[in-house]
Amino acid sequence: MVESALEVIRICESLDFHNLVISLKASRVPVMLGAYRLLAQRMDDLGMDYPLHLGVTEAGDGEYGRIKSTAGIGTLLAEGIGDTIRVSLTEAPEKKSLYATAFCKRWVCGKQWWSMSLAHPVAGRYLTWSRSCTKFEKQRNT
Repeated sequence: MVESALEVIRICESLDFHNLVISLKASRVPVMLGAYRLLAQRMDDLGMDYPLHLGVTEAGDGEYGRIKSTAGIGTLLAEGIGDTIRVSLTEAPEKKSLYATAFCKRWVCGKQWWSMSLAHPVAGRYLTWSRSCTKFEKQRNT
């Protein structure tokens, strides 16, 4: 998964396209953690500085889905990995909002560079947070 992502990055760079946000797809938290940690290390080794979009694919619903999302996303944020996040829960929007608020208070509270939005209001499936000044924004503005 990591080598595939790096290959796509190299192809984009060879075409002088640098407007990238990198996302890996994994529904198992240990796989997600390992893949993002390895990708962050490899990108650092290669001098690549693209924002990483974190998320646990098909996290599920209820307590199980919230625990999976928190374990995966929260662990990486605590390690300083990740620029945008996606919480994918199969629940009613009002339940996701409660979870989103609690998650924000724990991981984002006091960090003014984060913003929150409902990314797909029609599907009602994704809540996305992002830094307002990511590595990507810094690259674009220089």
